[in-house]
Amino acid sequence: MKQNIKLLIFMAMNVFSVSSSMIHAQEQSDYFYQGYTFKQVNDVKMASPYFTVLMYGTDNSMPKAVAMSNAIGDVSFEGVPMDLYTQNKFEVYAGNQLVGVYLPYVFVEAPTFPYGNINTHMQVPSEIDFYTVTNLELPQNGMLLRAFLSGVPNLEMEDDNLFVKGADGSLRVFVNNVNLTGEKITVILDQLPVDYIKSCQLVLYNEPNKYFAGALNITLTVGQVSEFPSDTQYIESIPLSE
Repeated sequence: MKQNIKLLIFMAMNVFSVSSSMIHAQEQSDYFYQGYTFKQVNDVKMASPYFTVLMYGTDNSMPKAVAMSNAIGDVSFEGVPMDLYTQNKFEVYAGNQLVGVYLPYVFVEAPTFPYGNINTHMQVPSEIDFYTVTNLELPQNGMLLRAFLSGVPNLEMEDDNLFVKGADGSLRVFVNNVNLTGEKITVILDQLPVDYIKSCQLVLYNEPNKYFAGALNITLTVGQVSEFPSDTQYIESIPLSE
């Protein structure tokens, strides 16, 4: 049974959607922005999680993509077409409060590596309180995740997206610090027994934004859980916009 659950988790976390090829000539998906939202206290860098991050390209009227940093502050825009040679930007929100606008490096020549992530670490204010965390009590009776979540007060499901009653934005779903969307969520909801969940945290913004009301952070009893890097010397914040 445990081997089957491991296979289920592998499949759920490796379902990829096909992205459109009809993009601007300068835009491509070989490179992507990825980094940590972190804070620094007494010269010590540490993860600062659950920030909503909006990525903008040359069109500042609407974001190209919206993401949320996970429990270790990791936020990725993998798969989002981008133009390395123009000034992109990130807006970072603590719930509904804008806390910073960051300007990643503009390339004038092609990167020396053929593909992969471009570090976009963002230092956020160290003293900020914008969400609450509730540890959900898990039954040990073989109940599937969908049935369990349907019984959580004020939690709603629509097309396998999770919402909180009264909030416009959805809940971001993280499993072992991996963001799940679409088919991945459906697989986990319908096939994962809560017996294999070590902890399930409901993270709610004090003031939700129009994109997210918070997050559901699930840690499993199997599989690896990524951690905030112990060697933080390479983690330097990209510049704040003036």
